Amino acid sequence: RAAARDVTDRVAAEQALRRSETRFRTLFKLLPVGVTLTDPQGQIIHTNPASEALLGIPSNDMLRREFKGPYWDILRPDGTPMPPEEYASVRALNELQRIDNVEMGVRRPDGGIAWITVSAEPVIDTDLGVIIVYSDITARKRAEEALREREAMLRGLGDNLPDSYMYQFRLGPDGSHRLLHVSAGVERLCGVRPEEVIADPQKLLGLLDPEQAPAYFAAMEDSARDLSVFIENVRQRGADGQWHWFRVCSQPRRGADGSVVWDGVVIDLTQPMAVQQALQASESRLRLLSDQLP
Repeated sequence: RAAARDVTDRVAAEQALRRSETRFRTLFKLLPVGVTLTDPQGQIIHTNPASEALLGIPSNDMLRREFKGPYWDILRPDGTPMPPEEYASVRALNELQRIDNVEMGVRRPDGGIAWITVSAEPVIDTDLGVIIVYSDITARKRAEEALREREAMLRGLGDNLPDSYMYQFRLGPDGSHRLLHVSAGVERLCGVRPEEVIADPQKLLGLLDPEQAPAYFAAMEDSARDLSVFIENVRQRGADGQWHWFRVCSQPRRGADGSVVWDGVVIDLTQPMAVQQALQASESRLRLLSDQLP
């Protein structure tokens, strides 16, 4: 009886092991993230279909590689080459600890780059070396790059507007205010650097004509309350120390926290106004002369 029970127990254990292995293989195949297993020497011994799709490397080719071999072309997030000692898998095996969320770009056989975030954990006292799990962040990286390019374009546009500068101003729910962005033109027109007025908005607001400042801020309060377009002509000290006329045009929007942010542009009207005044004076003289003709 004891022998029969031993056989029965062994058969049951073998069946449980086969079921466990079947579940593992099925899960391994179905996981939507790349998974790679190595032996203690770093030789790749298992990889799943998601890994093949993500990296573009056939599984039979992967199984001929080591995790830090010369055939890998890995990039850091800034685009420079990443040496093997910075790989999450190599660090995990060398340091015998879990390494999480290392971003890298892997050059695919078709020349494209798969951007992934990698976590790796060593497996001690087994015939495995390290388990490597990685997910695709290529779409996110492309979106971030597109955003950087758009921001660079907008900065270039704002910094090169003639006789103008762009700004973004925030009024908090508590009444606090600060400049979120000011383009380089503010230094040409007002003699203060963008970083100075972002650190202390009063360096710019303090240049307003004191007689006009109350009306200017009252109009801003109306704009904040009604979310109406803000358009004001205001006198302000320019970079030359003289009074200049500026037109401030901006569109407010309300944030989820109750703050109001204006995206706008400031245009120096001094030269156009001088031309207009000269033209009006000339027209007045011509009318006077015409009236005096017999």
